[in-house]
Amino acid sequence: MLKGDLQARCEEFGRCWEGEIKEMLRRIGPGVEYNNGFAKVLISKNGGYCQLIDVPWEFSSWLSSEGPAHTFVDTKTAWDIYRAIMENLEMLTTENTCHFDLLVIYNRNLTEENAVFAYQYLVNEGVADIDSFGKLQPENLPVFLKLKAESELLAPFCHNKIGILIMIPYLTDQHMTIAWSFDEKANLSREEINPTVH
Repeated sequence: MLKGDLQARCEEFGRCWEGEIKEMLRRIGPGVEYNNGFAKVLISKNGGYCQLIDVPWEFSSWLSSEGPAHTFVDTKTAWDIYRAIMENLEMLTTENTCHFDLLVIYNRNLTEENAVFAYQYLVNEGVADIDSFGKLQPENLPVFLKLKAESELLAPFCHNKIGILIMIPYLTDQHMTIAWSFDEKANLSREEINPTVH
């Protein structure tokens, strides 16, 4: 991604979402803030908010009544999650997966080569369409990971086959995971399912 492209998207995001984010933060209220230099997270009794500092359009927010479960895990568990997701990329089939959308960021400087790996597996009328960008780096724990999927392989992470998993390493001496799960009728390609998860 070129620096000019990044700046343009930041400005576009500010015009489109600034008001909504301010309102959501008001509803979430004060809480505990975490920051790993790339992503920031706010957790309160009313809900939570997660946003990439240099990529502000990559954000999620939720209220406690409708939101996900967040947990802190140790480094071994973070690596186990990351490796399991990498292994899942080799196991996707039209029988076990309808949609598998993965975003992995390794470097805060998104203009550097291989800073980002993106992968999408989408089944349409029984045929899988696969698209990818960047290079997967098995030897590096990312600074941010988001998986949005409708797949039997998602169940170990979200306790359901339809859901969203976010992992943000190094927020403290541990790593945070945030997991949403949805019922069988959910369609993650429709924004009205959860309009504040992007």
